[in-house]
Amino acid sequence: MRATILLLATLLPVILTPSIVSAAIDEALFEPYEGQTIAEMTISGNDLTKDHIVTREFELNPGDVFVLETLRADVRRLYNLGIFPSVRVPPYETEGGLGLEYTLSEFPGLIPFITANYSELNGWSAGPAVSATNLFGRNLDVSAYMLFGGRRAYSLKFGAPWIADERVSLDVTARRITRDNDYYGFEETSDEFTPSIGRPIGENGRARLMFSYFGVEGNEDGHTLSGDNRDNMFRVGTAVGYDSRDDYRDPHEGWQLNLEVMRTGGALGGDGNFWTTSGDVRRYQPLGERHTLAVGTLATLQTGTVGTDIPEYMQFNLGGVNSIRGHRPDGLAMTLYGKNQLITTVEYRFLASDIKEYEIFGWPVGVGLQLALFGDAGVAWNDDNDLSWERTGTGYGVGLRFLVPVVDMVRMDVGFNSDGEATFHFAIDQKFEAQRKRLR
Repeated sequence: MRATILLLATLLPVILTPSIVSAAIDEALFEPYEGQTIAEMTISGNDLTKDHIVTREFELNPGDVFVLETLRADVRRLYNLGIFPSVRVPPYETEGGLGLEYTLSEFPGLIPFITANYSELNGWSAGPAVSATNLFGRNLDVSAYMLFGGRRAYSLKFGAPWIADERVSLDVTARRITRDNDYYGFEETSDEFTPSIGRPIGENGRARLMFSYFGVEGNEDGHTLSGDNRDNMFRVGTAVGYDSRDDYRDPHEGWQLNLEVMRTGGALGGDGNFWTTSGDVRRYQPLGERHTLAVGTLATLQTGTVGTDIPEYMQFNLGGVNSIRGHRPDGLAMTLYGKNQLITTVEYRFLASDIKEYEIFGWPVGVGLQLALFGDAGVAWNDDNDLSWERTGTGYGVGLRFLVPVVDMVRMDVGFNSDGEATFHFAIDQKFEAQRKRLR
């Protein structure tokens, strides 16, 4: 019932446009040009980025009739590439009619830095990293890092959003993580290699096909399906999604829907033999120029029996910053767990400070600040008898959201459980994304 009520709240109408795009476009200057023919368009500031990387995002082109809403969509797509911290589009008059001047600023081609990670289970980790979101000026995203401390991690990611016509994309993730799994009392070393190919469906939809190898090794007996303390799982799956968010970093309106089906084992061989189906529904509803209601529900269902078909560490433990806030991960999560999960989150967000540009090491960085009120509810279960209102965990609280490049959001929350006990939470990435990635 609780999840149903929260989903019904997402059916409110769409009424506003994104603040970051509005800042890029002085709409009052464009009102006299609505319906006129675009005579020419110029681009400047893309010293690294190839021209076709920019122009392929345009729906408006010379010779077209100018429509302000279409210009907003073009600018939104440029921001969502993640390679331009600043986009400005002033109009100008030419002999043939309206001219559009795209003035861009770019992130550096290669950024070395020190990265840090915090997990409520494993504490802080830090290490060297390098990132190139626009390799060779072609919007190729390559990043690598090493982490030491609470957990040891080595990661390499590659993303190409347009490797063929029709926006066919390629993403590859390879990583190794060693950490203490406090839920089940052993040191866990996991290896993952996941390539995936995607392509659009219409204007806002996308389909993806993926293959994945996932291996887990334990330092003690009894935690893996195999008798040698190492599970080797081979997975294949498909996903479809719909994304009409106005902005990826600070969504103010729109929908984000994902449905993913993954097969582990079976004809693929290896350890494990189960299906995983995950459905993710998110709604961003504007309540005013600076006010947003964000509602999301994530449901994950798995077949098979834990300990026979599914390893115990593939269960969902609920309670903590990326599931049900107001609880420490060594509290509720030790009793509320299972192969299936259902989590619903409601957040009211107030944009206290617009995303503004600050110059750091000679290049502009957009930073903003949100205030938030939130409520979480969730349940995990293995058998249908465990799916009950009495086993549902809840939490609520207040928080700060720092809107920053690359990681999108840094969260600082104070959550309260049903007994009124307070817990401080710190995390990177939006909560909807983090809970989907099983970050704990």
